[in-house]
Amino acid sequence: MEDMLKTLTRRSFAASRARNWIAVLAIALTAVLFTAIATIALGTMESFTLTLQMQKMSRSDGDIRYMTAEQFESLGQADFIRTAGLRMPVAYLSNAVRHNIEFNVQDEIQAELTFCAPTHGRTPAAPNEVVASDLALRDLGVEPEEGAEITVTFTAHGQDYALPMVVSGWYEALGGQLSVMWAGTAFREAHPEIFRYTFHEDSDMAGTYFSDFTAYSPLGLEKKLRELVYDLGGEPDDQTAPNYLLTAVNQATNVRPNAFQIASAAAFAALFMLCGYLLIFNVFDIAVMQDIRRFGLYRTIGMSRKQVRTLINRQALWLSGIGIPLGLLGGFFIGRAALPLIMGMVVTEYQNLAAEVSPSPVLFLSAAALTALTVFCSTRKPVRAAANTPPMEAFRYVERFGGGRSSRRSAPGASIPRLAWSNLGRNRRR
Repeated sequence: MEDMLKTLTRRSFAASRARNWIAVLAIALTAVLFTAIATIALGTMESFTLTLQMQKMSRSDGDIRYMTAEQFESLGQADFIRTAGLRMPVAYLSNAVRHNIEFNVQDEIQAELTFCAPTHGRTPAAPNEVVASDLALRDLGVEPEEGAEITVTFTAHGQDYALPMVVSGWYEALGGQLSVMWAGTAFREAHPEIFRYTFHEDSDMAGTYFSDFTAYSPLGLEKKLRELVYDLGGEPDDQTAPNYLLTAVNQATNVRPNAFQIASAAAFAALFMLCGYLLIFNVFDIAVMQDIRRFGLYRTIGMSRKQVRTLINRQALWLSGIGIPLGLLGGFFIGRAALPLIMGMVVTEYQNLAAEVSPSPVLFLSAAALTALTVFCSTRKPVRAAANTPPMEAFRYVERFGGGRSSRRSAPGASIPRLAWSNLGRNRRR
């Protein structure tokens, strides 16, 4: 009987090509709706998050400051930290004219996390090589190019320095009033007197270790940071303590949705599911009612209610297998194309806003799951109607007129428009 059921399902599916394409179109449109909205929503969140990170000049999950060399070495052993960058602040340049230039020693991880990795040239290797932003270099009187010679002037531990440096690479500034100029660890090895740790004596940050890091999970990050500070022998609360370590969670990266945002998302999801439900339900309801006599015939030759339900559900599954992938693909590109237009509405407020969206598996899985759930809910009533209609009633089924009048006046003769209108009005739900 199972083989016969499969054969009937295939033949029934092949006999209704026009209706199948309409059903595929309805399912695909529902998938397009969910995917496009999810793409726009996730893209908007990613864009706003990136904008906030650029304003904060860090895409990390958090940072730890004022560490000693030993504490920094122990930082990498923390089980919740994925990557940790190295940053050793030196001072602000005193020969800058209009732009604030912070001079640091750091590594490539820190540079990537703080938007100051070189987009032109290369990272510093020699002790006299630096990377800076285009605005910083112009403020120092040179054009941003590899090999440009500059002089950095600063004060560290009460001593003035004026060091000739060579630009090994540069990057585009984010547009603010602060830029970071950084050298590699070779600069620290060449000038050990600058990096003496005296922070607990004179609060001079030269010689301290900072680190921006990424975490495996943002859950409970504040508590984990406090525990880490104690494990490192530091004090997280008392700023006057000689072993004080400052920790902070990057709120730009770890944005917490409030109750209103969650409720709004749930309301929109319910609204879109209702739209998809009405679309798919009507298509399947019309299809089932048109084939109700055939289902009555199946019941007459011995097919059970369960087998009728299985037959229709398999057809719905096959149609979903065609419509959902098409809708996911089309919805993603539609949402991706619409995202810059939506972002343009707020460009005056966020000048650095970048309209970006990545084809995340979560996006497609969520849209596919919502579409499949909508198809499942939409086909329940038509499936029950086909399975529970007695065979004799199915054979006698004729669509009734939708009008409430007991009689209709007939115009002499017949016309195509009148026949079409009468046929359209036979079923109000259709």
